[in-house]
Amino acid sequence: MTDLDRFVAQSLPQAMRLDFASAMRTYSVALDHDLFGQWIVTRSWGGKRNNMRGSRVTHVPSFEAGLAMVRAAAKRREKYGYHTLT
Repeated sequence: MTDLDRFVAQSLPQAMRLDFASAMRTYSVALDHDLFGQWIVTRSWGGKRNNMRGSRVTHVPSFEAGLAMVRAAAKRREKYGYHTLT
């Protein structure tokens, strides 16, 4: 069971956020509600040694769809050598 699976098991269906870091980069992914009560996934990234940062917000139809997007992002970050921050 991964850290993400443990977190999800404790928090269904609440907002969640995961933070990742590599030697030079940071990345976070969050599943939350917007002001209208719709589920959104917010992805943010940046460099540790410069001000190059960015983010993207994606509306998803359900918590499950957002969770699938969070899982995919977490898997991709781990594949690229990022580690989970606490």
